[in-house]
Amino acid sequence: MPDSASFTWNTTEYTITVGELGQESTIEATRIIRKLTGAQFVDILTEEVDLIAETVLPYQNQLFVEATDPDGAGPDPPALPAGITWQQFARYRGHTLTYAQNQQAVIARMRWSTMYVVDPTYPEAAAEKYALPSSIEYVARTRMSKLYRTGWSVTPPPASDASADIGGTAIAGGFQGTDQPVGQVAIRMRFMQDASAVPMDTAAQNLTDYMGTINSVAFAGCAAGSLICEGVSVAKTGTMEYYEVTFEFLFDRWYHHEQVPTFAEDGNPKLNASLGPAEVKWKRLPRTSVNFNDIYATNVQLQTITENGWWA
Repeated sequence: MPDSASFTWNTTEYTITVGELGQESTIEATRIIRKLTGAQFVDILTEEVDLIAETVLPYQNQLFVEATDPDGAGPDPPALPAGITWQQFARYRGHTLTYAQNQQAVIARMRWSTMYVVDPTYPEAAAEKYALPSSIEYVARTRMSKLYRTGWSVTPPPASDASADIGGTAIAGGFQGTDQPVGQVAIRMRFMQDASAVPMDTAAQNLTDYMGTINSVAFAGCAAGSLICEGVSVAKTGTMEYYEVTFEFLFDRWYHHEQVPTFAEDGNPKLNASLGPAEVKWKRLPRTSVNFNDIYATNVQLQTITENGWWA
């Protein structure tokens, strides 16, 4: 039984609960604590601070592997026990203290937890990789665009912000244009992050570089030039060390282009002899082109879990 300056204790029970990806995994332990002088009782109201100071109880958010080496005799950080996996990320969340044996002993029930799991997509023969939850959501919608011609011979260009004249047939009253719905898909990606590994302010500074940009290569099943990043948010989740990074992307069937007629000096479209627009081009706002796959930092497993689910 380990001893401190004032207490002796014995850990009598461990309970481990392994959660699914997106759920907590927990370690619970029961510890019997007594005073070194048997005639004295542990006052849980006034001596809890001493129990923590003398490493009888872990301090809040202490790693589980640190709590198993309370006297610091081992390496710093402590060497991981053979076979340990997700437990190395578990942090101390708190305890309950209860009197026993006529107050001659205290029962401490302690709890560690983590959101890390062994990556279920990683090859079994390889060394373990660890994953935090990530997900993707899709919402289909439309936007309204002015249509000046139909049957165009030049399609919206994915890699260019403007095209040549699109050809085709002017619609009736084509100098005014008519409303046309264009298919879009709003895509939201969520990534849980660990503030003890990457601070929130660092993530915010790095990830905002994607805002307002367009994808230079295919991403999440969407062709190059079809996605823009509308925003990135970084927000705390709960009371633990985790936070969530959320990307808002927008897919557009026409690669975010509009039909734009060439205008005359009076502000109206230039007309041809048939009173249709003399020239119509595909145009979109210029944007910086970025490889959105860099979000995954070459982590193929993270990309698989996010875009396809762990069962893919």
